[in-house]
Amino acid sequence: MDCEKVDAQKLWGRVSAFASSPSSGRVPYKFVVLDSADYITPTSQQLFKKVYAETEKKTKYIFICRSLSKLTGHVLAKGPHFTAHLAVEREALGE
Repeated sequence: MDCEKVDAQKLWGRVSAFASSPSSGRVPYKFVVLDSADYITPTSQQLFKKVYAETEKKTKYIFICRSLSKLTGHVLAKGPHFTAHLAVEREALGE
């Protein structure tokens, strides 16, 4: 088994364990935020499909990325897409 697949299984195993555990408080579901999702390999995105199927009723996933073209259909089909444009530092400071 290659290193990439082992790491992907470990990542999604941890996500699955968190998503499957009981939620605390009054919120009936959990949020999982994956930053730089466009760096998740296609193999790992395929493994996400199984994790999502097991946890979709209790967990909401948020993928943050710069390029939607690097995400596979398994990820893209799971919800709406929002586009945010990066602000130049000067614009953000009002200069």
